[in-house]
Amino acid sequence: MAGAETVRFATFNASLNRGSEGALINDLSTPDNAQAQAVAEIIQRSNPDVLLLNEFDYDPNGTPQSYFSKTTWGWVKTEPLLLSIPMSIWLPPIPELLLALI
Repeated sequence: MAGAETVRFATFNASLNRGSEGALINDLSTPDNAQAQAVAEIIQRSNPDVLLLNEFDYDPNGTPQSYFSKTTWGWVKTEPLLLSIPMSIWLPPIPELLLALI
């Protein structure tokens, strides 16, 4: 197996889900959200090649996903860690996917 590469997979329950519509967007609209920063730092330190991020509020417009990417990934308070995300796919919750398939 000469030249074989290692691919690191990770799954993370971010618990970035909220009880009301728009609450996560509000929380992520600035880079000062401690929970989002902690999630980003843990993910960055594990440095996976493929990441499944669970418990993140889904928005069909991608607003919280965009805020998380822009205000969190490249900015961690403890030290400047950078995680390269060349591609991301944000899917609706499983019940919505199942309904779309029926």
